[in-house]
Amino acid sequence: MMWRAGIVVLTVIAAGCGRRHGDVNGSVAVDGRPLDYGIVNFVGTAGAASAPVLDGRFEAGGVPLGTVRIAVRALPRPVVADPAAGATRPFAPLPDRYLSPHDSGLTLEVRPGAQRHDLVLSGT
Repeated sequence: MMWRAGIVVLTVIAAGCGRRHGDVNGSVAVDGRPLDYGIVNFVGTAGAASAPVLDGRFEAGGVPLGTVRIAVRALPRPVVADPAAGATRPFAPLPDRYLSPHDSGLTLEVRPGAQRHDLVLSGT
C-alpha cells in the first residue's frame, strides 16, 4: 500500500513540474524614454504570446519556454474623452526592424515561472 501512495505523490509532483510556459514582465524604453503605448510579442518554436505596453511596462503570461524572439510595436494611444486625464506624448512609430521577431534582434530565454526582462530600443 505504501508504494501506491508514493506513486500518487510522485505523479502530483511531476504534474506540477510540467509547466510549459513562463510569465515575463518588464519595461520598454525607446532612447531612454518609456514607450507610451504598444504591444510586445514573444514568438517561440512552441507557441507565441503577447502583452500590451502601457507607460513603458508590460506583463505577459503564457510565454512559451525556451528561446523566444521578440517584436515590439508602438501604437497611438486611444483618445481620452476626459481632457483632465492628461496629455500624452506625440506618437512616434518604432523603426520597422522591431515589428518582426525575426528582424528585431531581441531574444529571451524563458524559464518556468516569473521573470523580468527589460527592453531597451533605439528610435533610429
